[in-house]
Amino acid sequence: MHKVYDVIICGAGPAGSIAATGLRLKGLSVLLLDEKEFPRDKVCGDQITPLGIDLLKEFGMVDNGLLKYTQKIDKMLIQGPDKAVARLQFDLKENQSEIYIIPRRALDHHLVRGAENLGTERFTGHLFEICTHTDGISVKCRTGGVVHQFQGKVLIGADGSSSTVSRLAGLHPVKRRGIAIRAYLHGIHLQADRLEGYFDRKWLPGYAWLFPTSQNSANIGLGMNVDHFKKTKPNLKDLLSVFVDQPYIKSRLSEDFSIENIGTWPLNIGPPKWNQLYKDRLILIGDAASLINPFTGGGIETGIISGLLAAEVIAEHLADDDFSKKIMKTYAKRLKKKLNLEQTLFLIATKIVGASPWIVEFLIKLVEISDLPFIFMKYMYKGNRVKRVDRTK
Repeated sequence: MHKVYDVIICGAGPAGSIAATGLRLKGLSVLLLDEKEFPRDKVCGDQITPLGIDLLKEFGMVDNGLLKYTQKIDKMLIQGPDKAVARLQFDLKENQSEIYIIPRRALDHHLVRGAENLGTERFTGHLFEICTHTDGISVKCRTGGVVHQFQGKVLIGADGSSSTVSRLAGLHPVKRRGIAIRAYLHGIHLQADRLEGYFDRKWLPGYAWLFPTSQNSANIGLGMNVDHFKKTKPNLKDLLSVFVDQPYIKSRLSEDFSIENIGTWPLNIGPPKWNQLYKDRLILIGDAASLINPFTGGGIETGIISGLLAAEVIAEHLADDDFSKKIMKTYAKRLKKKLNLEQTLFLIATKIVGASPWIVEFLIKLVEISDLPFIFMKYMYKGNRVKRVDRTK
């Protein structure tokens, strides 16, 4: 007889791995599926917020093995389309988590190993079929030419913005999409503890970023909403080259600089259609659930939150084996209560900023005379205070 797992998770990114970790700590058997071997790269801005770090710390996931790959951040530079500049300083208290830049190749592998160390089983293969039964759910995966079938009581879809699970399940949580391009730039002189964000008419509505991974390397990229992308039809690689060629970047490049690992990816922007995150014996989490922050494009923190809530609800109903749609709705209700207001406010902020280059410029200049931008930044980076202005260059 084939083994029946309590939970099968498709997708071993932060959302899937943390869900697996939470389930194992509650004593459930877990199979973690992914079509890639680890370590593997994942196109992302690599920024993780203080709240995300705090959640990982609760599971003992932030240790020296992870920290050696990190770049701590306590400053930010924001430049407007007409070159207004705001420099912010995060005021960290003792024992308060920082903002980190952690390459996803390192972060995701670390979290997968943490789940495996707790007894999560892992399988590499491409999911292509889901079948729900009265007493469970089965999936079929293909590795090479070989088909493998697995049985579980519940399936969690954590397989990203192009989720196979949501497509096979007939779920459509996405209301709006974005698109982004990312690369790693080597050979640039940086202030290694400072995030940099650039708003420019060439890519508004949207922004470009430079997130340091060391004193002479950075994760760089830019993103925009899909509607604007379809309307203007830019070549993203060309636009990335335009960004690197701007004086504020070009002036800091060494003669032998290089740009590597260029990749594009879709963004499922939140908030989602909350009633499309579940059905009988199935839950969507992370990017598959369309939980990406509308303003920053970040999804690690919300992925972790959704993974933990999914594990919580499933564990509560393991004994009675009731994973009906009605019960799975509990997960969506808790997640909505946790994220809906925040994501709605960030969506409104995105629309305001994207309405006009002059609005962006005004808001950046407002940093000098008003507390409003700082209140917004405190909300974005929960738990971190922000000094008014960092005067260092």
